[in-house]
Amino acid sequence: MARTKPRLILQRGTTAAKPAATTVDIGTLYWDTTLAVWSRSNGTTWDTIIDDGDWTSVAHGSLTFTAQSGSWTVDSGDLAYFKFKKEGAKVSLKGAITGSSVSATPTELRVTVPGITFAGNDSFGFTVYTGDGFTTQDTGQSICRVSSGLLVFKPRTGGTWGTTTNQTGVIWNLVGECAV
Repeated sequence: MARTKPRLILQRGTTAAKPAATTVDIGTLYWDTTLAVWSRSNGTTWDTIIDDGDWTSVAHGSLTFTAQSGSWTVDSGDLAYFKFKKEGAKVSLKGAITGSSVSATPTELRVTVPGITFAGNDSFGFTVYTGDGFTTQDTGQSICRVSSGLLVFKPRTGGTWGTTTNQTGVIWNLVGECAV
């Protein structure tokens, strides 16, 4: 008997571990961690559906890093990547910072993104962060803050960022609304 409703099946792994498209249900999505792309099985082959080439990379020198109090020092080697993609009023942002330094105990770490003006309401997402070089990870919030035009990272609700030297890391993936 044929299915009346499609099932969404998600898989993740390296290119080498990717199963043959013929061995999974049609419509299965696979996140290839080697190539950083999504693929969908059509029953015969894998079709790439989101290509990282559609994203705009932002260089370290184009970004401004600040903290709500104290300072946030992100050296050029600390920024693994920062990319965004605009589709109409939607903007997707993703990035990773490793080994940055924080002084004082701010409630927010902030990034000004060139070429993006946030619009509408603040948009929220999740961030994975660490204060000890990724030995211990936690989750917090990513916010596209409309009132100030910033990408904001917050630790757990009511928390503050600890003072660190070359130990604070932040990884984010967020979708927000931008002015067209």
